[in-house]
Parts: sequence; structure tokens; C-alpha cells
Amino acid sequence: MAQFVFLFYFFIISLTAILAIAFVVYAFRIREGDGIKVFGIWMFLTVGWCLTHLALFMADTAESALIALRWEWVFQVLVPPAFLLFIMQYKGYRRWIHGWRRFLLFLFPAGFIASSFNNRMVGYIWDSLQINLDNNIVPIQFRLGSAYWMYWLFAYSCLLLALWGVARNLKQKSRAYLRQARTLMIGISIPLILNIVAMLRPQSAFGFNAPQFSFTLGGVLVGLAIYRYRLFDLSPFYYQRLLESLRDGLLVIDEEGRLLQANQLALDLLGLERSTSIGENFLTLLAQDSPWTPLASISPDQNLELQVTTNDQVLIYSLSCSLIDDRNHENDRVVTMRDVTEEQASKIAEQVSRTTAEDRAVQLDALRKVAEFLNQSVDVASVKLSGLERIATIVGARFAYLILADIHGQPRFEGGYHLPPLLQERFDRTPYCPPCHSFSRFMKGEYLEPVAFIPCEILREISITYSGLISIPLHLGERQLGILNLVMAPNVVFSGDEIRLLQTVGDTFSAALERARLYENAEQLATVDSLTGLFNRRHFFQLAQKEFDRANRYQHVLSILMIDIDYFKQVNDRFGHLTGDQVLQQISDRFQACLRSSDFIGRYGGEEFVILLPETDTESGLMIADRMRASITDRPFITDKGEISLTISIGVADKALDKETSLEIVLENADQALLAAKNYGRNAVSVWKNP
Repeated sequence: MAQFVFLFYFFIISLTAILAIAFVVYAFRIREGDGIKVFGIWMFLTVGWCLTHLALFMADTAESALIALRWEWVFQVLVPPAFLLFIMQYKGYRRWIHGWRRFLLFLFPAGFIASSFNNRMVGYIWDSLQINLDNNIVPIQFRLGSAYWMYWLFAYSCLLLALWGVARNLKQKSRAYLRQARTLMIGISIPLILNIVAMLRPQSAFGFNAPQFSFTLGGVLVGLAIYRYRLFDLSPFYYQRLLESLRDGLLVIDEEGRLLQANQLALDLLGLERSTSIGENFLTLLAQDSPWTPLASISPDQNLELQVTTNDQVLIYSLSCSLIDDRNHENDRVVTMRDVTEEQASKIAEQVSRTTAEDRAVQLDALRKVAEFLNQSVDVASVKLSGLERIATIVGARFAYLILADIHGQPRFEGGYHLPPLLQERFDRTPYCPPCHSFSRFMKGEYLEPVAFIPCEILREISITYSGLISIPLHLGERQLGILNLVMAPNVVFSGDEIRLLQTVGDTFSAALERARLYENAEQLATVDSLTGLFNRRHFFQLAQKEFDRANRYQHVLSILMIDIDYFKQVNDRFGHLTGDQVLQQISDRFQACLRSSDFIGRYGGEEFVILLPETDTESGLMIADRMRASITDRPFITDKGEISLTISIGVADKALDKETSLEIVLENADQALLAAKNYGRNAVSVWKNP
């Protein structure tokens, strides 16, 4: 039993050490991020602690045991302050990131280490030290000296400070940050709890092995969470940097009116200090005559404009408010303060310049050339992208983007021109737009001509002003297709005639899109079997002939499989042709799942299929054929009439490297091999052999 317990502890400590080594490598490969380097150092120290602890089991004399203990002690006393330093840096306590404070943490460890290498001080750490070779679970026997108890006081102080530092961030409402804080608290709690045994019963099997195991296990847990949830990307330090990088003032006010968070821009506008403002009632922070008092009473989804006089200059601010998480009934408000003075000035200048739009005539005349291009193109992608580019270029738009309705009527991004990076990044994440009242009105046919200054939820979402946005509805008769959005300079104004001409271009663009779609659908019908979605026989032979010619030219091998469904006529006779169609569709799906992207598969006849395998010899073709046969026989097909089990027969033939042959000959050979497979009793694969 003792041997089993020894092996158990040895295995557990070794496993955690190996995982810790992996995280050391991971940390020093990343290098970037708050606390990542300290995390690597912490993991390195825990690895050293585990390895030196394992060395204790190999000591056979008192001298070697003392050497191993001293080196274990070096790593042991350095782990708690390294852990605390990691938490402080990761949580963004800037005073601990740089300066003398981080070195202060290691004064006590330095004293502990120096004491361990002083023979006269050894007894204050390991009292009554002796080695017991008969006890392979606890080979080193000692009592905790006074210095050891001081170490535990220091270690628990570090752990409790780390726990306090994490607990302070529990006020974050974000699920990601809450998950982050809980993970770190669990990692801290493990050594807090397990080391109680080490202090109370240091000579027990668990107490002797608990300290290094608990610290390493806590570190491994944090490391796994960092790797799994990418916690370094969620550092509160980055969170604060993000707030400070915003061009708008931002406040977070809870339902009791307390100021929870604010970026420096907002504090400067309000004349507040962070150290005396956060956590206080927001209304009491403002002077009675402060122009910002409406901030305290602004309600969710409310927008206000506020005039503020600063240094004899009148500035206009747009105030908006929203709830942090309305679904979870959170009542904390996020208030933004945006300087719109220049935007308001632009609107005034725009109104003044509405009468000077004659110089747009040349550009609008060029739109007719766009219509000519659209009428000549039949490729959907070309119509979307090239047509959009030409329209935007001639109109002089800063950028443009196309939003079309999908089959469910939802707005989807289908192309853009000169999109700002923020907008392009947004569409790269998801092509779908958020629910948009304006798009719904377009789809209902409420707008039949271009409309200026309709709010776009996408642009609002990424804080891009859209004072120069003009939206062109795209429709065919009463069927609405979507919107073509052009973002112009704020001072651009279109006359009535120009608006009508833009709508003409929009109608031409709509017709070109529909014509290209019809052409694409017709082309697909000409090449794809409508039931199975595989290539039809004619298109398969076109592709196969090209591949066969390439194989002959470069002396490459290829194989062809001829497949027939055994007794498929009985399925149609017994269950009906609709059920037979369901089976054919499922068989096609299973076939495609067995093939590579470079392989060609087509429907040869009713229940016959043909497959061309480039760069595949007979042996490899036989393996693929067996895999396909097994995919059919392994499980039945689920249909409206119940489960149906089937088998297939396959004939395999290849184009030899040393022979000039034709596609028709190899197909005939594969067909003969298929006939042989049927003669064998079906549910078989047969390879054609030259008689």
C-alpha cells in the first residue's frame, strides 16, 4: 500500500510539473500581455519546486537530503511573492508594475534563502532534521521551525493579498471578466486550503507533498484557463486602455446613482478627480450650476444635446444613455458624451451649400456609363463588386457598401468599396446587420427613391458619423432586394433631378443583379443533378476528360470508380419513388464525405454513380472504395417510411503510367469490374485486371 501511495504522489507531482513546464514555454512564446512574463516566471519557480521536491525521494544521506531541502526552499519561498506579483500586474495595479515595490516583495524570501544556507540557522527552519530511508512516502523527517512558521505567515499574506486583488474586480458585470475573476480565485484558494494540512501535519503523506502540489495545481488551473479562454486578452489593464482610447467621454452609473467607472476624458470635462469620484453619488459630485447636471437624470435610450461654454467658446455635446445588460435586468447605465460641435457646424454648412450642386452634373452623366457596364455583365460577383466600385467612384463617395436581403428577408452585407477599417472588421466578423428599422421600411416599399440621412445601425454601432449617407433602394417591381449605401462628404447635396438619376442607376443595378442570378442558376442547372447535388453526367465527362488529358500529359496516375446501388429498384417498388429520392440524396452525402476536394463525383444514371480520383493508384482507389462501401452498410438510411438498409457494388480501374489509353477505355474497365463485383454476390469491391 505504501508503494502505491508513493507512486500516486510521484505521478501527480510529476504530471503537474510537466503541465507547468508547458505553460512556461507558452508564456515565453507569447511574451506580450499584462503579467505574461511574470506568469512564466511563476510557473518556472513552481516547476523548480516540484523537481527539487522529487529529488528529496532520491536522497540517501543526511547531507544530500539537506542539499535537496535547501534548493527546494529556494523555489518554495519565491513562489508566493511571484504569484502575488502576477496577480497585481495582471489586474492592472500600476504601482506594482514598475518601480521598487515589486522588489520589496522579495526581501523576506531573500532572508529565508540566506538563512537556509547558514548551518547555524538550519534548525530554525527544519527542526530535528533526519532521513528515514524506510519511509519512501515521507523520507525526510523534521518539525517546523520558527522560520518555517514565518514563511507560512508570509505565504498566506501573499495569497490573501492576491485574493483581495481579484475580489476587487468582481464588480465587473461582464461575464468574461467574472469568469476570469472566479478562475483566479479558485487558483488562489487551492493552496490556501490544502496548505492548512501541510502546517498542521507536515510529516503526513499528504502534508509532506501538499505545498508544492497545491501551488503548482493552482498555477496549472490558471494556465489552462488562460489558454482556453484567452484571459490575457481580457486583462483589466487592456480594459482601462480601451476606455482611455475612446474619443468620447464615458461614464458608468449604477441604479443608486453611484459613479462606477469613467474614462479620463469624461473626468476632465466634468472637472473631477478619479481618486475622489469613483464610488460616490454622481449628482453630489456636480456643482449646482454645472451645465452637466442632465447627466444624472438621463434615461436609457435617451439622446440629449447640451451646450457648454468653455473659455468663451460654446461647445455642443451629444449625450446618450443605454443599459449595460437589459436582458439580465441590470439597471446600470452607460452614458457617452460626444463633442458634435464640428458636426453641427458641418450640417449648417451643408444647408448653405445645397444651392451649389450644379458641378455634380458631369459625375452624374458618367453614371449612365455605369448602366452600360451593368447591362453587359452576367457574373454575380462582378456585378456586385465592380458595379459598386464604378458607381462609388463616379459619384465621388468616400465609401460605399451593398446590403441585400437574404432568403429570410434579413439584411446581409454583400460587398463594399473603400470601407473604413472599423467597418470592414465589423463585416468580417459577421456579414449580417443588426435589426434595423430603416431597412425594414425599405423592404416594405416605403422608400421608392434614394433617401438621404437615414440612420444606419452598422455605422452607429462603430461610431462612424453618417451625415453624408444616401441610401438607394434596390427593387424589381414590388419585390425589394436591398439597399445601396453611398457615404458622401457632409457638404455634398443632390438636386431633385440628380436623385431621380440615382434611382435610375439603382433600378439598373437591381436588374443587373437579378439577371446575373438567373444566369448563375441556369448555369448550375446545366451542370448539377437537381436531386443529388452532384455533377450531372454531361458535366462530369467534361471535367473528367480535362483531368484525363492532364494525367496523360504529365504521366500521372488516376483511378475511376463505378458504383451501383444493389437492388435499388426494390426500394422504389416497395416504398415509392419519393422515398427512393430521399435515399439517393443521403447516399450522395455519404459519398461526398468520403472523398477529397480534388475528386470528381457524378450521377451516371438512375442508381449509378461514377467517381474520378486524380493522383490515385489502384491500391489507394481500392481503399477509398472500401471506405465508401462501408459508409453505406454501416448504418441504415432514415426516411419517412422508416429505416432502409442497402449495399453497393463498386468497380475500380486505373490509368496505368506506362500505357496510353482513353477515358472511355478506363470507364469500360471500371464497368467490367463493377459487373464482376455483382457476380461475386454484390456488396463487394472488384478491381479490373487486364486479362
